[in-house]
Amino acid sequence: MLNSIYPDKTFHMFDKLLEQPGCLCKIETTTPEKIYQRLDRYQDYTGKAFYFWKEGQGLYRTDIPNIFAPNTASFENALRHISLSIHFGMYLFIDVGNALQSPLVVKLLEKIIRNQSENDRLLIFAGTEIELPDQLSNYITLIKHKVADKRNTSPEQLMAG
Repeated sequence: MLNSIYPDKTFHMFDKLLEQPGCLCKIETTTPEKIYQRLDRYQDYTGKAFYFWKEGQGLYRTDIPNIFAPNTASFENALRHISLSIHFGMYLFIDVGNALQSPLVVKLLEKIIRNQSENDRLLIFAGTEIELPDQLSNYITLIKHKVADKRNTSPEQLMAG
């Protein structure tokens, strides 16, 4: 059932993603900053925790941007942190490329999926060059975000302005 008081239609999409049996989402988009902005608004409106991963710095909750989760600067350590978390969270990773093909990453994602019933999580991988492992295909929701321009945006550009 759609929440008619949402100020943004994409909020319904996030609700639907959280209801899916899998906890992985791949959003093919040339403007991942729009996903970041919508998730940030969704968090403000619903109070649901949204975390962003900055390569080399780590995971941080976007409503507390100056505090990074310890030891999450690498992609693998960020996933390890999520797999051990006991709290709900939506996590956005942008342009991680083929890092998802690493056997260690696949094991960490499998652990997150196994623990999904205990602690709801949603991991969103957004960008243009994302290759999710085939063995996890039953747990992945694919969204193609149609955008007019074809510019690439770095994670640093997300935080500008």
